[in-house]
Amino acid sequence: ATAQLMVTHAIIVLAAVLGQQVLFGVSTAVSHLVAFDVIAELREKLGRAWVSSPVGRLARYHSATAKNNAIDQCERLEIYIAHAIPETIASVGVWLVVTVWLIMINLWLALATIVLVPIAFATMLHAMKSNGHRMSDYVQANSDMNSAVVDFLSALPVIRAFNQVGASHERTSRTVQRTARLQSDWGKAFLAWGSPFSTLVVSGLACIVPVGAWLYSTGQVSVPDLLLFFVLGPSYTVPLVRIFQRMIVLPVLAAGAKEILRELDDETVRPRRDSFPGDLSPEVRFEHVSFAYVDDRDVLNDVSFTVNAGTMTAIVGESGSGKTTLAELLLGFHQPREGRIAIGGRDV
Repeated sequence: ATAQLMVTHAIIVLAAVLGQQVLFGVSTAVSHLVAFDVIAELREKLGRAWVSSPVGRLARYHSATAKNNAIDQCERLEIYIAHAIPETIASVGVWLVVTVWLIMINLWLALATIVLVPIAFATMLHAMKSNGHRMSDYVQANSDMNSAVVDFLSALPVIRAFNQVGASHERTSRTVQRTARLQSDWGKAFLAWGSPFSTLVVSGLACIVPVGAWLYSTGQVSVPDLLLFFVLGPSYTVPLVRIFQRMIVLPVLAAGAKEILRELDDETVRPRRDSFPGDLSPEVRFEHVSFAYVDDRDVLNDVSFTVNAGTMTAIVGESGSGKTTLAELLLGFHQPREGRIAIGGRDV
């Protein structure tokens, strides 16, 4: 009977292992397909947004920043979608099943095994929260560093020819130092509360041993059950540690996703118009147009005028008054912050 029971248990364990492997393979395949589909859609939307953006905005948009958003930030999302979500669900499921099983065996030893877990995760959540405000600064600093490095490498032939480093090296050095400083500040703030998590999450035996000794001395637990908790206690939190490893990167992923959304939600992006239907008269109208290269400094403020067909209009003004800006707005190089520019009655 004992041999038959062992064979039955072995078959059950084997079936469970095979089922786990099959489900893991299916979930991994599906999650990767979803991740690749999301990344492809994001990149297509970024491409359409850039094609529809004013030329003036694209002229100020560094290729390194575009590469960072379209390639690096999108690739990081694959980590979360294809790995973090299915692995987190699996880890939580395993942890809950084991927890219920341990409670059914012995409530007091189960509580001793669990007691440090909420404290450990409270410290982790505090560590992540304390660094939330640094993530956007880090992402921006990393983008600035990438742009500066690309510019510096592109200028190396000139630097070597004239033996002058100049402002390009200073800018690169400044951005690298700022990124390193932000990373260092992030690490210091995280370690203050993140280190206790690493200690508490593997310290279950510190509670299991004294509780188990008390229960054994009072005859409330058997030796096999006590040994089970001694063996399982140190590995009880392994699924939770996997979750912790995924949680660490969430602030960086969130900051990168915000950068992508900022690109897609840019107010200067307008639907692309391949042609104007119908015949257009050459009349040009500026109606209450305002424009600023920087948000709080208007170059043009509530400008209105009409250039009639068949006439010649001269735009005169001192340097910096906005003459070139008017021409660039007319050609669609920029989009006005307020107002409307029309040719033949149709908004350009």
